[in-house]
This record gives sequence, C-alpha cells and structure tokens, in this order.
Amino acid sequence: MQEKYLDAHFRVETLELQLEGLRQEGMRATTRSDESVQRDVDERRTASGDERTQGPDALQREVMAELAITFDGDAYHLGSYRYTRLDDAVNYARLLRTQGRVVE
Repeated sequence: MQEKYLDAHFRVETLELQLEGLRQEGMRATTRSDESVQRDVDERRTASGDERTQGPDALQREVMAELAITFDGDAYHLGSYRYTRLDDAVNYARLLRTQGRVVE
C-alpha cells in the first residue's frame, strides 16, 4: 500500500513540475507576443505623432480591446484608472495579466 502511495505521490509531483514548466513557457510566449505588439504600437505612434492628438489607430484599438482599455477622447481608462498615455495603461494591464488579476 505504501509503495502505491509513494508512486502516486511522485507522479503527481512530476505532473505539477511539468505543469509549472508549461505555465512559465506560456507566460514567456505571451510576453514575447506582447513586446512585439508594443513595438508595432510604438513605431506607429512615432510615425503619426502624439497619440493623444490623433487618438488610437487600428492596431492600438485592437490592443486596447484585448486588454479592456478604453479611450474617451482625452484619456485612456483601465477600470477606474485614468492614463494620459496608452503605453502606461497597456503596461499596467499586462502587469495585472501576468499576476492573474483582472481589472474591474
């Protein structure tokens, strides 16, 4: 009986380690993807001028929708937080995502 218990215990431990590895890999992939999108957003913003005078472009609106960020013509909003720069809102939203938290 003890042998079966130990065998099951080590299998569960191995599966937990594998799951943690997959979770870390997924977070790294998400970060790489987010960094790529952020570079695209930065390049477009630089090419078009100040984002507050222009408003968000199509790529920025796509990122905003994914991260639940809104724009009211003057500021970007993430839940009850208000930002004058989209980058700040995006960075905070990504931080919350990596922590597994959701903005309400």
